[in-house]
Amino acid sequence: MVSFKKEQFKTILLVFLILMSMMLAHQLWMDVPLWRFLSSKPSGNMELGKKEGIVNISDAMSPQSITVNFGGGLHTVLYADAYGLWEKVLQILQEKNATEIDIQEVDALKWKEAQNVKSIEMKFACRMPIEILSKGIQGAFKDKIAFADSILLLLIENNPVYMADSQEEKYYRLASSKGIQDELIEKVNQIESKEYTHYYPIEDIYGVSNYRLMPVEWTESLPEIKTVPEMDAADDLGIKSFAGTFFGENFDFVRKIRETTGSVIYTYGYGKKSLKINSLGVAEYIEEIDPQKTAASVGVWEAFQIAFQFVQEHGGWTYSDGNSIKPFIKNIVPVEREKRKGYRFIFGYRFNDVPVYHPPQIAGEALEVEVIGSQVNYYKRFLKEKASEAVYEYERELEYDDGLEMMVVTDIINKNFDVIEKDYLRNQGQNIKEMDEEKIRDEILESMDSIGLGYYDQSAEKIEVLGPVWILKVGNITYYFDVYDGSIVSRFEN
Repeated sequence: MVSFKKEQFKTILLVFLILMSMMLAHQLWMDVPLWRFLSSKPSGNMELGKKEGIVNISDAMSPQSITVNFGGGLHTVLYADAYGLWEKVLQILQEKNATEIDIQEVDALKWKEAQNVKSIEMKFACRMPIEILSKGIQGAFKDKIAFADSILLLLIENNPVYMADSQEEKYYRLASSKGIQDELIEKVNQIESKEYTHYYPIEDIYGVSNYRLMPVEWTESLPEIKTVPEMDAADDLGIKSFAGTFFGENFDFVRKIRETTGSVIYTYGYGKKSLKINSLGVAEYIEEIDPQKTAASVGVWEAFQIAFQFVQEHGGWTYSDGNSIKPFIKNIVPVEREKRKGYRFIFGYRFNDVPVYHPPQIAGEALEVEVIGSQVNYYKRFLKEKASEAVYEYERELEYDDGLEMMVVTDIINKNFDVIEKDYLRNQGQNIKEMDEEKIRDEILESMDSIGLGYYDQSAEKIEVLGPVWILKVGNITYYFDVYDGSIVSRFEN
């Protein structure tokens, strides 16, 4: 009997060791942090399409939105690339670079005319250094174009490509003898054949000089989402495994401090390296400047590669279920630390295929990586995941017998125009106050910019909720409007 029990124990132990070996092998080959397996935090992440993480660096440099121009004044905007348009545009740019390219600077009128032709426009959230785009496609635009915040590919003969640096009001046309891409045209035709949200220029809606697009309807609704932070400071096993990705073999010499606020701090070498995870789920890693690693400056492309790999190794580019967070670059900021230059890369991510925004006073940006030389000296990570697998009904639907529909932007503007006008007059000074009401209205409408859809983290007002919002920038103020009742959720001066 004793011998039988020993054999049972050996069998159980052997099975346990095999399972642990499989987990460790999966971590090694798939580059999934061990804390994903060991964390005791309950899983309940939303489905984001097929389970596919970041496969190459071009995914992390993707645009924030894609405008599809069907021609004839018809447009729509996509906030996630379900059709593989970005990959195809990169391929076309790479093919064009292999041929003779004629790059010409054009005026704003030519750019506007190109937008009215059947085309695809990739819009970045910031001025993208052309070096990143050039290296990403192994191209050579660097010497002729410095920055671009939009890439416009026309679906006509020879596929002419336009690039824009809107901040500097510079526009470029890239022409070559490369033929039209039938596959890309088929993708656009596929989008047009389905029900889509119609966008029209503001000038067509209000009769003012503003060619930016605005939706006049919405084909489907976005639910409010109850979330949990990706990081849980109370999950000792999970955060220890995450911390291990930073300290490695030196982890035995790491000091752990749990503060009364609920935050956990790991420090090594008298503060040479430190990792803090606060009660909100914000993880911040700081490393002292290493004179050797930062002795030589690196270009923005090399720094971007370092940042990309660092995120891959410390948390990854996926949710805990393996689905991609669908990142995009929000900003690239040159920095200088201890007379050494580098870059801070700020990434956004998406929920339900639309960007997520966090209040600056709560946590700021979702992903930040600062690179000085070849060293990452700062890293911040703050992502939200869906709270549970159970269906979470949008609570305000219960108040309406016929369901709840999203308000269109024009109705929201009408509802809040008095507030918008008051803010605008305050920022513009006394001169504009002397104008009549109609001229003031027109000037405000002409100053409208960055009209988009997103999720706003309402943790400050509600417990862990992402609420759908329309985002509207007027002058130097960005407004976040509740998509269902049109109320101002938040507003910030830039």
